[in-house]
Amino acid sequence: MTDIHRKPRKPGSGRKAIYDAPMGRVNLPMTAVQRAKLMRLGGAAWVRQQIDVSPEPPRQEAAG
Repeated sequence: MTDIHRKPRKPGSGRKAIYDAPMGRVNLPMTAVQRAKLMRLGGAAWVRQQIDVSPEPPRQEAAG
């Protein structure tokens, strides 16, 4: 199929953004058991929520 046959996208179509800021992807190696538990906990939404509510770690000063 060439671009000639494609219909133009309608304004507002497509998946709606979760956040105003652009998002990136992160790949995390895990076992099938860990992945199943992650899905039971809520998947990516649960991970984002855990990151948002967790305190920032103390800042490490550069050695030098």
